[in-house]
Amino acid sequence: MRNLFAVDFTDENHPVVPADAYCRRRVNAALEEKMDEHADQILEDVEKATRSLPHIIGMGACGIAGVVCFAVFDAITDEADHVPAAAWLWFAAAVVAFLLLLAVAYSYRKLITARLETDEMNTQMEQADAYALLSRAELGIPADAVAMDVLGYSYEVKKGKEKLMKIADEHYDAMEMTVFAEDGCLMLADAVTLYALPLSEVTAVTRREGRIRVHSWNKEEEPNKEPYKPYRIRYDDENDVFTVRAVYVLEWGGADRELVVPDYEWERVLQPLTGLSVTATEKAFSVTIG
Repeated sequence: MRNLFAVDFTDENHPVVPADAYCRRRVNAALEEKMDEHADQILEDVEKATRSLPHIIGMGACGIAGVVCFAVFDAITDEADHVPAAAWLWFAAAVVAFLLLLAVAYSYRKLITARLETDEMNTQMEQADAYALLSRAELGIPADAVAMDVLGYSYEVKKGKEKLMKIADEHYDAMEMTVFAEDGCLMLADAVTLYALPLSEVTAVTRREGRIRVHSWNKEEEPNKEPYKPYRIRYDDENDVFTVRAVYVLEWGGADRELVVPDYEWERVLQPLTGLSVTATEKAFSVTIG
């Protein structure tokens, strides 16, 4: 089965999304172009904000300090009588270097935060919110619709073979979408498209268990805090990758398509919304392209 949100980036200018077969509505071209341009501008501003010469200098200073400390240690240990003193010096140098590293990291974080909280950036985010409201209105999304993570992945075809495009060895990418039910369909919306998936055509709901790595945590709450704490999610902050213990797969057998959501979204959002029940459980887990 093909994941509905398995995006084919073989042609970067024209990505192919299987879910487009279920497209109910799309925002007008002019609005979509403005939203794309604005998103690119925000991304560019964020990239500029995260470039920091002081950070590079600070990290370099830490490296130099470490080298100097090692040289001093090496010189002192050349004399056997001073080995105990050298050990203490090494320990003290390590502590100082660690504290210096923490100070640099903290200063860097404060600097980036300050750069991202400028009036210009706030204006950019307010404009993004305004575009989002226009999009919701044009797509006909009701006020009580909720956000839900949908799991997909990206791939490209090279030499006749499909190859997953990964950032940090993840199985899936988490895409935040808006979800609601209407006219017997599960309605999913991203920033510019509304998809309508007929619930009457769902042929199976499978719980797949395993250590499943997902890129990009989208929630405001931390993974180890309520309401997500019961799901025992492990989060890798450095790579923005989290691990869940299970995913739920809705299959549209006739169309050979599947929708994949993490366990916390099935139990909290999707099952209550659709009333569907699990029909099978698979203990082993693997992601296959197809």
